[in-house]
Amino acid sequence: MVHKKVWLYYYISFYFYLLIVTHLKITIDELTNREREVLTSLSDGRLYKEIASDHNISIDTVKKHCKNIYRKLKVRNRTEATMILLSQSQ
Repeated sequence: MVHKKVWLYYYISFYFYLLIVTHLKITIDELTNREREVLTSLSDGRLYKEIASDHNISIDTVKKHCKNIYRKLKVRNRTEATMILLSQSQ
């Protein structure tokens, strides 16, 4: 029973967040190509050091890209950024 409540809460939260994103017209078009690549890697669940290794950049550069992504998309973490990416890739 607890799992059903958690799943329902997650579903409602995700749906509500998508409505907000659609209403505010937040888009990933404002991101640079590198920021989009980093965001895609983040949404795949990759660690900062894995992303840095894949793109031949430092971990500090990955963190800077993430900070810029979060600022541009008006989000606080990778989960919210991933929701925006998923909502716009459909």
